[in-house]
Amino acid sequence: MAQKAKTSTKTKTTRTAATKTASKRAAASKVVTKAKASETPVRRFGTVTPQSLVAEAIGTFGLALAALTAPTEQPLLVGLALVVLLIGMISISGGHFNPAVTFGLWAMNKLEAVKVPFYWLAQFIGALGAFMVVGVYNGNGSNLDLSSFGVWDWRIFWVELLGTALLLFGLVATLKNVGSVIGRAAGIGVSLTVGLVVAGGLLTLNATREQTAVQGGEATTVSQTFGAQGAALNPAVALAQTERDVDAINQSISGNSAGTTEQKTPSHFTVSVILGTLVGAALGTNLYLLLTGLSWKSRTL
Repeated sequence: MAQKAKTSTKTKTTRTAATKTASKRAAASKVVTKAKASETPVRRFGTVTPQSLVAEAIGTFGLALAALTAPTEQPLLVGLALVVLLIGMISISGGHFNPAVTFGLWAMNKLEAVKVPFYWLAQFIGALGAFMVVGVYNGNGSNLDLSSFGVWDWRIFWVELLGTALLLFGLVATLKNVGSVIGRAAGIGVSLTVGLVVAGGLLTLNATREQTAVQGGEATTVSQTFGAQGAALNPAVALAQTERDVDAINQSISGNSAGTTEQKTPSHFTVSVILGTLVGAALGTNLYLLLTGLSWKSRTL
C-alpha cells in the first residue's frame, strides 16, 4: 500500500509539473504572439479600411500642399512635412502618401494587389484637394489643365526615375532596420529629401545647359515640360504641380523676368513623370532586396 501511495504521489507530482510546464509554454507562446502582433503595422500595411483611405487622402493632401508652397530650392521643408505626417498616420495606413510608394511595395511583394487601386484613388483625391486650395488662394481658379499629359521627355523620365529609386531604397531600408515610429518617419523623410536634392540638382544642371544654349544662339525655345517646379517623385503631387508657360521659361532663362507672372498652366502630370516614378519605385525596392538577400516571397521587412 505504501508503495502504491508513493507511486500515486509521484504520478500526481509529474502531472502537476507537466501541467505547469504546459501552462508556461502557453503563456510564453501568447507573449510571443502578442509581441509579433504589436510590431509596427507598417510591415503589412493593414487592411483596406475607410480609416486607412482617409489617412492616405489627408497625408497626400498635406504632402502636396507642402510641395506646392515650399520653395523649389528647399526640399528639406517637404521632407520635414512628410516626417510630421508619417508620425501621425503611419500606423493607420502605412503612410504611403505617394502612388509610387504603393506601387514599389507591391512590386516587391510587400503589399496586396487589391489595395493598390484604393490607395491610388485616395492619394489622387488628396492631391487634387491641395491643388484646389492653392488655386483658390492664389486666385488662379481650380481648373486642372492636363494638356501636357502625353508629352514625353527623356530628361524628366530619368530624373524622376533616379530620385524615386533613391526614395524607395531608403524607405525600405528604414522599414527593415528601424523599429520606432519616429525613427521610421525620420528615415523616410530624409530619403525623400535626398531624392529631391539629387533630382533637383540634375534639373539645375540641365537648366544651366539650356540657358547656355539659348544665350549662345544655339536654340530659341525650351521644352515646355522643363518648366516644372522641380522633381515630384510622386505622381499625385505631380498632378497638383503645374508648369510655367514657355514664354515665362524663356524670359527667366534669358534673365528678362520683368513683366512675368507666377501663373501656372499645364499640370506636371505627364507620361514621363508617371513612368519615371513607377519604374524608379520598382527599381529602388527590388534593388534593396537584391543587395540584402531578402526573400522576394517573404512578406516581412
